[in-house]
Amino acid sequence: GIGRVLGDVPKDKAKITLRQLARHTSGLPAEVAFAGGAADARRTAVDAMLAAVMVDTPGRALHASPRNDNLLAAAIELASGETFEATVQKRVLIPSALRDTGFLRDTKLDDKRMTWRRAEGDAKPKPANDGGFDWAARGAMSVLSSAYDLQALIQAIWSDKAFAKEQDLFFAPFAGGDLFRVRPIEAGGVAFVELHGAASGYRTRLLLHRPSLSVLVLCSGEVDLDPVEAKLSAVVARAIAAAPDTATSPAAPPKPQAQVAPGTVRAAAADQDRFTGVFALPTGGSFTVRKQGEALLVQGIGLQASARLLAGRWPPPGKSEDLTRLEDRGLALLEPIVQAQPDALRKAFVSDDAAVAGKQVVDGLRPRLASSPGLIYVGTEAATPRASWFRLKGKDGAVYLRVVWSADGRFQARAEAKEPLPFRAEFRLLRRDVATAAIAGTTVSITVEGEGASRVLVFEDGSVGEAGLLECRWTGDAR
Repeated sequence: GIGRVLGDVPKDKAKITLRQLARHTSGLPAEVAFAGGAADARRTAVDAMLAAVMVDTPGRALHASPRNDNLLAAAIELASGETFEATVQKRVLIPSALRDTGFLRDTKLDDKRMTWRRAEGDAKPKPANDGGFDWAARGAMSVLSSAYDLQALIQAIWSDKAFAKEQDLFFAPFAGGDLFRVRPIEAGGVAFVELHGAASGYRTRLLLHRPSLSVLVLCSGEVDLDPVEAKLSAVVARAIAAAPDTATSPAAPPKPQAQVAPGTVRAAAADQDRFTGVFALPTGGSFTVRKQGEALLVQGIGLQASARLLAGRWPPPGKSEDLTRLEDRGLALLEPIVQAQPDALRKAFVSDDAAVAGKQVVDGLRPRLASSPGLIYVGTEAATPRASWFRLKGKDGAVYLRVVWSADGRFQARAEAKEPLPFRAEFRLLRRDVATAAIAGTTVSITVEGEGASRVLVFEDGSVGEAGLLECRWTGDAR
C-alpha cells in the first residue's frame, strides 16, 4: 500500500497501491478542500487528500481524479529524495531528448513559442506556464509539452527495451473520460490506440500505430477533437496501408510482443473467467458474459445494453425514443397475456387466428414459468424495427419471446427462443483486462476492474463523450 511511502495513512486508504493511483482506481474523490493554503506544501496537501472522504473502495472501480496524480507525485518525491520535477527530468525528459517539455513556472521554456490562455476571472490572457504550481496541480497536469516532443516521447518508449513490461500498462485501455483515457479505435481498416488528455483550456490526443511506428499528435484548446481526428486518421491510415511491410493489425491496442498467430489461444482460461458473469447496468438492464472457445460472448438485456451490442453506441442514431415506446408498449401488452387476464389475447392480436395461435404459445409457456415471471424487455431488432424480444423468468431458466408488431401496435407474429440472438457480440480477449469487438463498424471494448465479487465491467462503445462509458457491477454467475 501507499503507506510504505507516505507513512501512516487512514485505515480506509491503507490498501491503496501506487498502481491504483496510476490507473485512477484508488477510490479518491475528484475534489479536495485544500483549506488555509494546504496545497502550498507537500505535507499539508497529502494530509488533506488522505483526510478526504473516499468515493469507492480501493481497486473496485475507475474514478478519474487529479488527486491520484497529486499523491503519486508526492510518493515519487518521498521515494526518490528529490523533487517530482527533477525525477521526471532525469528519468524521462533527458533520456528521451525532450527539449520543449517542462513544468508550470518553468522559466527555461521558450515563451515565444508558447500558447496563451485566459482562465476564468482573468482580464488578460497569460502564457501557458503562468499557472498555479501548488500541490493541487503537481503531477501530470503540471507538465507542458509540444507536439514534436510528444511524438519523440512515444518513439522513445517504443524503442526502450527496458520499458517493455510497463508498455502493457501504458497502452492498456483506460475509460477515464475527458480527463484522461486510452482506447482502441479503428480508422480506414487500421487499428490504432488513442490516448486523450485534458487540462483547463487544453486538449491533447495521440493516435498510435505500433507496427508502422506511426504517431499522430493533436494539441488544441477546449474544442471537440473528434472531427479533426476522423479526417487526419483517415489520411494516416491510407499511408500505412500503402506502405510496404506494414500490414494492418486486428482492432486491438499495439503490443510490444509479437502478434498472436491466428488460431492460437490468446489468453489463459483464468483470464476469461474474470470477465464471466452477469453485470448490472446502473440505468437498468445487464450484460451477461460467457466463454465461447477462445472468445467471450457478451449478451445484452434491456434498452441500453441491447442497443450498445446491436449498434455499437448509445443512443442509436435517432432511435432512442422509438425504442422506449416499443419497450413500454410491449410490456403493457404482454403483462395481461402472461397473467391470463380475460380478453387479453383477443385484443392484443391482429386476428382471431393469431389470438388462437398466441394462446397456444402462452398456454405452452405458462407451466414452465415461475410464479412471478418477471417480464423484461430485451431489445428491438435493427433490421426489423417492429420485432422486439422479451425475457420471462422460467422455472428452469429464462424463456425468450420474439414478438413482431403490426402497424397499429398489436401482435402480428411470435416465436420462442433459448437466447435473444441479435443482441450479443463476440469479443476477443487481448490481454488479461481487455477484450474488443467490431460492432456496426465501431470498435467496442470491455475491461474488468477489481477481483471476485467486487468486479466492475467497463463497457466503452462508439458514443460521443461520457455516453460511451458505462460501468457495470458484477451481480452473479452466468447460468
